[in-house]
Amino acid sequence: LFRPSRIRSLYSDFTRLKEINHDGYIANLEAWKKLILDMTNSPVPLLSHDRTILRISPELSHALFIDELGPPKALHDIVSYLIDQHVIEPLSSYDAHTTPGIIGYLLSSIKGLASGFTQVKLNQEYIIIPKVSSLSTEIFNLLSAKCSGSDLDIDKVFPVSEISHSIKDLKITATDLDICLLYLSKSGKLMYDRHAGVVKLHSKHNITKLDLHIADVKSAILNADTKIHSLSVAISDATEKARDCAEKGNRKEALHILRVRKIKEKSLSSYLNIREKYEEILSGIERSYLNVQQANALESSKAALSQLNSEIGSIENIENLVDDVSEQIAVSDEISHTIAPSKDSSIEEEELEEEFAQLVLEDQRSKLDNLNVPETFPDNEVKEPEQQDKQEEASED
Repeated sequence: LFRPSRIRSLYSDFTRLKEINHDGYIANLEAWKKLILDMTNSPVPLLSHDRTILRISPELSHALFIDELGPPKALHDIVSYLIDQHVIEPLSSYDAHTTPGIIGYLLSSIKGLASGFTQVKLNQEYIIIPKVSSLSTEIFNLLSAKCSGSDLDIDKVFPVSEISHSIKDLKITATDLDICLLYLSKSGKLMYDRHAGVVKLHSKHNITKLDLHIADVKSAILNADTKIHSLSVAISDATEKARDCAEKGNRKEALHILRVRKIKEKSLSSYLNIREKYEEILSGIERSYLNVQQANALESSKAALSQLNSEIGSIENIENLVDDVSEQIAVSDEISHTIAPSKDSSIEEEELEEEFAQLVLEDQRSKLDNLNVPETFPDNEVKEPEQQDKQEEASED
């Protein structure tokens, strides 16, 4: 897009093309849009330390400066186009005390269509929507995985410090995280108390005082973990240094290091105890949540049973109903007997026994008939009974 044959046009004040060559005008804007989006994915001065912020300032012009052509002359049009294309949005629209970002964004777009382009303010910060969207998705997926399989509110509450610790591999700033959480909050995926620094996932209700207390406990556990890790590393390092001093015969230095190590070991033991206490508190809150759920379930079951039983009525009504049904069955039997009287409907047990014996006999005959019995036998295999008896007597003599 930034070929040598086009570079001069791209860096010129091509606003005039809007009237005489609109397609060329849009093509130049699209080229700048792609370049800036590509630059947002690279660690360049354009974004400073924040990956989600574009600063329209002299520094931006300097970052895009080319010796032969200078800075881009149509920067105002470029930024206006990025706003109207939903690529960037004023950071001020994400402030808690102004119009919500998405609504403000749509309003600014409508105004931009009416006036040709949205009014651009220089020396202003803009959030980069595609970058915010992609980072927000990663953060949301990570938080969802943390509370997957749980329907307890305690597992859906996160202090911002815990989130920041969990996403450190994303290498984003506190400002980036704040913007992403606001973005997720405005999209309805979570609740975000910006002042308290607390997030509640998968909830349409406001963050409660209980949620804040849970976040405080989780934050305290995280702080304890951080301190425990730091002290553990310091103790390990002190051990190595003391050993090195002992090998060199530096007794005084070794004893000093061991004394400091003892102090750190006491601190470590204290933080481990504190962490254990906080874990007990969190476990107690979780048990209380479960108790509340079970109590609510019992209350709901009681209400359901009460409603159903009230529809049925009293026991006396049920007994009367059963008697009425039995009476009607008897009437039906009597009517049937009157219409088609039977001679004798009783069944004799002896007749059943005879029929069963007949079935067994027929089954045995069927099996005998199916046996494959040869009609003749070889002479050496079949003997007459008298001949067989004589042979047996001879063998006995």
